[in-house]
Amino acid sequence: MLFVPRLDELVFSVKTFASAMLALYISLAMDLSRPAWAMGTVFIVAQPLSGALASKALFRGLGTLAGGIFAILTVPNLVNAPELLSLVLSLWVGGCLYFSLLDRTPRSYVFMLAGYTAAIIGFPSVADPHLVFDTAVARVEEITVGIISATVVGRIVLPRHVGTVLLQRLTDWFAGADAWARDAFSGGINAEADQGRLAADVAEMRGLAIHLDFEPHLVGTTRQMHALHGRMLMLMPVLSAIGDRVAVLAREEDGISSELRSLMNDIAEWAEAGPSRGSDHADPLLRRIGAELAAARAVAGRVGVLRLSLLSRLRDYVEIRLELRLLWLHMSQGKGGLPRSLQTGVGNPRGYTAHADRSIAVLSAIGASTATALACLFWIITGWPEGAIAAQMAAVACSILAAQDDPARAIAGFLRNTLWASFVVGIYLFLLLPHVTGFLPLVIVLAPYFLWVGTLMARPATFGLGMALSVNTAVLLGIQAQFSVDFASYLNSTLATVLGMSLAVGVTRIIRFTGVEWRVRHLLRKNWREIAQAAEQGDRLDTRPFAQLMLDRLGLIVPRLSALSADHTTTARDVIADVRVGLNIIDLQGDRHSAPPVRQRVAAVLQAVSAFYRAQIAGQEASRTDLVKAVDVALDAVADTGTDRSAGVVQGLVGIRRALAPDAAPYRRSTREDVEISAHG
Repeated sequence: MLFVPRLDELVFSVKTFASAMLALYISLAMDLSRPAWAMGTVFIVAQPLSGALASKALFRGLGTLAGGIFAILTVPNLVNAPELLSLVLSLWVGGCLYFSLLDRTPRSYVFMLAGYTAAIIGFPSVADPHLVFDTAVARVEEITVGIISATVVGRIVLPRHVGTVLLQRLTDWFAGADAWARDAFSGGINAEADQGRLAADVAEMRGLAIHLDFEPHLVGTTRQMHALHGRMLMLMPVLSAIGDRVAVLAREEDGISSELRSLMNDIAEWAEAGPSRGSDHADPLLRRIGAELAAARAVAGRVGVLRLSLLSRLRDYVEIRLELRLLWLHMSQGKGGLPRSLQTGVGNPRGYTAHADRSIAVLSAIGASTATALACLFWIITGWPEGAIAAQMAAVACSILAAQDDPARAIAGFLRNTLWASFVVGIYLFLLLPHVTGFLPLVIVLAPYFLWVGTLMARPATFGLGMALSVNTAVLLGIQAQFSVDFASYLNSTLATVLGMSLAVGVTRIIRFTGVEWRVRHLLRKNWREIAQAAEQGDRLDTRPFAQLMLDRLGLIVPRLSALSADHTTTARDVIADVRVGLNIIDLQGDRHSAPPVRQRVAAVLQAVSAFYRAQIAGQEASRTDLVKAVDVALDAVADTGTDRSAGVVQGLVGIRRALAPDAAPYRRSTREDVEISAHG
């Protein structure tokens, strides 16, 4: 299919190329030793959004400075012990990558750059260690020129702001969430793909939001967006629970009264009405929910329990939707911080507990250090001058692609694209550039290729391809004030690049044996372990970070499900069901007023929940029968003690039974009045 770039993609490409030419011109005018590094830096930091560009540029500059300082401190002192120097630099690359992967904010770029910049500066300086300071200064100068050029052009020429893009994405997300709410209130089942898309959009918006503080007119709104993000994720399991309850009630005779149906219709209309209808309209809805809750307590049997459960989740929905609306208004009015009424809660970003995968970070660090060290070993044994390039490329390839689910495959793709870039470089060096005299003719000759790859970078689906082609071509061209070309040097540099990246692919494939399916299973097991531990902790459970972790992983798992093979049975509903279990555990753990017999039975339920998830972690067939039996006995205790059925204990029991055993036979209990109570809700 013919690739036809859109207008915004063309604008981005032209701006990026103009920035690269500006950086190249300044570097040539300043007589810097490697002007190509300034040009390549522009393509490395290039981003369609001005805030993302500014954050990447700032942290690349800081990381480059840190890596340069480390190289200055190590190379002169260890140059006479090449094995030790190679080990130190390799460990530095791996250690920096480890900390980079633990930080899911733009700050991570500082650690990554500090790691492989030390390799880029340090390894070529081994032959002339007394020049390492000059080399480090030159690299910092060249990269700074590239950063400043890209930032200035990006800010001045038709800037595209993060806030504008987020505004449209949020509008679309709320429309999708409201459509899901309509489905849930009517008893319909929201499409699996729609649930996955909403979760994926939340994760993507979180990635965009971390750049907001780098927009001058949006400084301080990152915390507000994180608060929105937390509540958007919380909304998903609540809607899932509502849809489940309505679907079951609809099958009961008189399950949904006319008053309840009217209430749900009014809630849906309020949610879709827009920001103008805030708490003044939500408060009457909450009062109506309270009245319905009181009426539901008088309804005997399963219908009463089901209505109580549904109404509790409807109340959660209205409260979360209202908080989202208040946050939206607060942001649109340009106010800083959070509204006073929203300073607490799971969605509050202060001290937010996010998932940090130390096992992946450790494996990636070991892989980067090993690949770099092996390249150094080959360099030392053979004495091949271009061995330094192989060591550099091993460090760079392992670092920049470590965050991928399948980094070995990504590095292999990067290597393939680098070979194409080397082919293009050969055409330029031996066919085109020898006939170019003057800067303007150089720009004209470079424009067709770099404008094309710039449009590739403008699209998320082809960003990696465009990045590899642009950066590698810019750096390998090695444009300088005095043109010179040597085929042997070109061939050796290409071979060294291939060797370094090939080592990165091989080592990563052995050590980082992960793929998308492994990553999903790994995240699921993390969630299962957290749920099991939460069920075992009793009153000691710190509910806030537990809920935040569950919701954060929801945003990580669901977007990856579409990439799984057909035989993988995990669905978005399964993941959301686990989150629902976690939130219901919080309901059970938060109940402090039940009678002792109820508390004892709840403890047995939590023990059964823990056993269920421990079995899943071990890869065993998890028994739902024991879990259902424990819940049924706990509901017996509730009925015996006359505990108020709107308490958190019933909400938690009902939620756990519906989340983990939706197809189980309804719970029945015969009393003197032959009342039937059901946990089928």
